[in-house]
Amino acid sequence: MSDEDHESAINRPSRRSVLLGGALGVGALTAGGASGIVGDALGETRTQSVPTAPVGEVGITTVTSEWSTVSFDREYDSPVVIARPLSYRGTDFNTFGDDAPAHTRVRNVSAQSAELRVEEWEYQDGTHGENEVSYLVIEQGRHELPDGTSIQVGTTVPDPASPFYKATHGTTVSFGSTFSERPVVLSGVQTANDETAVVTRQRNATASSVDLALQVERGVGGARPAGEHGQETIGWVAIASGSGTNGDAPYEVASVGGVSQQWSTVGFETTFDAPPAFIASMATTNGDQPANLRYADRTAESVRVFSHEEQSGGFAELIHAGERVDYLAMPQEASLIALNVFDVGEPTLRETTIDEGDEAVVTVDVTNNAESEETFVAVVRVEGANIDGTYETSTSVDIAGGVTQSVSLPVEFAVSGTFDVSLNDIPVGTLTVDEVTPDC
Repeated sequence: MSDEDHESAINRPSRRSVLLGGALGVGALTAGGASGIVGDALGETRTQSVPTAPVGEVGITTVTSEWSTVSFDREYDSPVVIARPLSYRGTDFNTFGDDAPAHTRVRNVSAQSAELRVEEWEYQDGTHGENEVSYLVIEQGRHELPDGTSIQVGTTVPDPASPFYKATHGTTVSFGSTFSERPVVLSGVQTANDETAVVTRQRNATASSVDLALQVERGVGGARPAGEHGQETIGWVAIASGSGTNGDAPYEVASVGGVSQQWSTVGFETTFDAPPAFIASMATTNGDQPANLRYADRTAESVRVFSHEEQSGGFAELIHAGERVDYLAMPQEASLIALNVFDVGEPTLRETTIDEGDEAVVTVDVTNNAESEETFVAVVRVEGANIDGTYETSTSVDIAGGVTQSVSLPVEFAVSGTFDVSLNDIPVGTLTVDEVTPDC
């Protein structure tokens, strides 16, 4: 066989298809209908963190009062987009124009994009100049970063905004047993079913839950009851506090207290090479007047923030009680790489000797210890003297929470020899591929 023939065979995508077990649960159907696995009894069971594809990304963009589309770097199954706070460029809190009270609104969140715009409150003219906003896109579900940091992401549809301006209605989101301490929580409206201006408010965060609500301006009235708003979806992200490096990107997840209508400086403890993206939410409702966070002077070392109240209904004062602010700081254009933890049984080769041109099948039983469905990534590597470097193929398998599933991955061998096979860096065994002499 020529080198060209060998290369095309070993890398042929159509022969790397993965045949998964049938029904979920222990004893799923083996791949391809074949039976009999060398070493039927499972050997040592180990807990292994298996890399997945990136589960999120951060970025920075400019927005105006016109809707604009932000395209994601990758495709997601069910993403949540948090785009807040909005930048502030003035020094006078009563200045209108670009620095009038406003916030970012999100709609049409899809697998590959979302629409953003600056939304002013109802008493304003609705036209707003250019401002900057950082955003986080992240897949719904439970994730674990390589350093052990836990993340939980979801959506909820709360009761409509409360009567008048107090955020007394809403919904409680449960984190289950994901966190041992109160996490940082980021939230934002994901829809625009009702175009009346609205923000999310948070309170009562604990290690197990947080309360989320919609909040409209104080002066909304006329034909509709004051404080009423249509049904919207809130996206939320809970992250264990801490700092570290994800891939090559440093990150910081933390809280700062006492943020009022006066400027507060948030100093980063993490070293950033450039000003990071800054995604943040007011995490308390100590002041129940409608307000949202604004920021300025974003540098590699710090950022300044304040609570910006709206002024509808003749409410001219802007004094706001001190709030805790939860935030994520991470380099723009960075990806979030997550791990999923599974119990991985001892992988086996269905046969240890095959003929050239046949498939070797690596099989392993995998248990998902999480409560929710998670994605297991199986990576098979083959090394041997008769191939150049290492051959690698992989598959992703969704496994329901608390379920054990048999995962099988076939690899065709178009060249003879002796090969070492591993799955997710666990040695599987040695495979002998016999040369087949063509009939004359």
